Amino acid sequence: MASDIVLPSNSGFQSLRSNLLWRVWGGLSVLVIISISLLGFVSAQQIGSDTREAIEDALQSQLLLLNQIYAPQVIARHDSQNGVIDLSEIPDRVTLIALDGVVIADNRELASLMDNHLDRPEIIAIETQANRFGSTTRRSETLDLDMLYVATDLRIGGEKVGYVRISRPLSAVDEKVGQFRESTAVLASLLILATLFAGLIFAQQISSPLFEMRRISTRMADGEFDLRIPEGRADEFGELAGAINQLGGAIERRLRDLTRNRNELEAILGGLEEGVIAIDRKQRVIHINSVAETLLGISIDPRAKVNLLQLQVDAQLRELVSAFLAESTNQFRNIKILGKTVATSVLRSGGPSFEGAIIVLQDITEVRRLERARTDFVANASHELKTPIAALKGFIDTLVEDKSMPADTASHFLSRSAAQVSRLQGVVTDLLQLSRLESRDEDRALLRIDLIELLRAVYTDKLQDAHLADIALEIALPDESVEVLGENESLEQLFTNLIDNALKYSPSGSIVRVVAELSDSTVKIQVIDQGIGVPVKEQARIFERFYRVDRARSREKGGTGLGLSIVKHITELHGGKVAVESVEGKGSTFTVTLPIAYSQGDLAL
Repeated sequence: MASDIVLPSNSGFQSLRSNLLWRVWGGLSVLVIISISLLGFVSAQQIGSDTREAIEDALQSQLLLLNQIYAPQVIARHDSQNGVIDLSEIPDRVTLIALDGVVIADNRELASLMDNHLDRPEIIAIETQANRFGSTTRRSETLDLDMLYVATDLRIGGEKVGYVRISRPLSAVDEKVGQFRESTAVLASLLILATLFAGLIFAQQISSPLFEMRRISTRMADGEFDLRIPEGRADEFGELAGAINQLGGAIERRLRDLTRNRNELEAILGGLEEGVIAIDRKQRVIHINSVAETLLGISIDPRAKVNLLQLQVDAQLRELVSAFLAESTNQFRNIKILGKTVATSVLRSGGPSFEGAIIVLQDITEVRRLERARTDFVANASHELKTPIAALKGFIDTLVEDKSMPADTASHFLSRSAAQVSRLQGVVTDLLQLSRLESRDEDRALLRIDLIELLRAVYTDKLQDAHLADIALEIALPDESVEVLGENESLEQLFTNLIDNALKYSPSGSIVRVVAELSDSTVKIQVIDQGIGVPVKEQARIFERFYRVDRARSREKGGTGLGLSIVKHITELHGGKVAVESVEGKGSTFTVTLPIAYSQGDLAL
């Protein structure tokens, strides 16, 4: 099992591409800018208000002082009508007003040119409010400046004798507020920059782990479930990283289990001799093994979820699946697919709600062929045994029933009976030999046999038979010896059967040749005749048991129909192959190819 891979956090600069980072930082930046701007504005307003109050307090203090200085002068001027009041030494603008609102004196303008001031707000405030002082802020039409006016009444001995008003331009207040705003702007800018930088770091602290989690989660989604997120943080992000790591571990284990189960299932299905197709309720192929692909002659990727209806499959298979879907019952039928007989089953898959179906395909072509061969074998064997037995019974019954039968006739019947017994014995012997060959254990002991010497012995043994049939038997063998691994008796029978077959179906005066040729690893033995030949359509069946091209001629020659079948079995038991080439009416060539034994290591088995 591979260890989990914990990727280091390297997303510092990469996280700067995060939308979340800039959204958090942008939100913090807007909040900070608004907060500092609002604080500066409120502070400036407060500074202006405080400055105005300070100036107003200072002016009120001056008014109290001016009351003591100028109240007597107002009375004196009022009594004499020509007193002069000097206000030139006072830096602020000072105005003395009589009780009737007439301006008595002013240190900025001629009093005679000024309007009645009884309707001024600061004067009205003295009369209408309990406070002794009245103040207001407005633009002076005389000086064309924004001014702060503060007024109070002039009293002597508790008697009101007039009003005194002092005013100061608000430019001083504006100047102080402007200075404050300039310093505040500089400080606020530095504070905003520092706050924005700190906010960027703070936002990165939030977005970095999220960016890292997203990056690793994306790679996990692509199949890298062994990756892990660093869990060093002791906060919710650390807990979230731990949860994602646990999820990744769980998915990795689950995927590993599913992969193992899938591999086991594929191994099981791949090892089956039957073809298996799994489909869902929409007939999409979920799984198909190689046997099913071979039987159907298709090749698909199950991950593509190809629909069965879209594939070039046999119509009978589609009908069987349609019947299953319509009736919701398992279906069984033997159908023909690509020339093969296939036992097809469509079985329910999944729970009661029906999730799909399993299609099982079993190639029973060979089984059917073997069944037919067995049936033919039994029929042929019965026929071959029945004919001599019936003949024997007839001859014996005749001899038993006819006591007065002439001796020569009885002798003829006995001769015919002996021939039938020989025929019966030949059939039984060949059947026993064929059965012995078919049941032969593959782990039998094989010996080194000089094949050339064996062929010469068989040739010598069959010369008399060839002479009696008026056929020339010739042989062409290599000079050197050739060894094969096998059984001497079986190989003798193999070539004896081939030569007997050639002699049996060759006309008088013809030639039968036995030729052996060597190659790198095999020896090829050919038995060539000039006989009746085998039709092309019959050549594939002549090695079957009891099969005869010309049954009448075979019975005439005493054949059992098992000789070539025995040849095939002996050849295959020795690891070789047998084949026939024939032209009807011109002759046949039977070729046996056997592997050569080269070294002592080839001794078996």
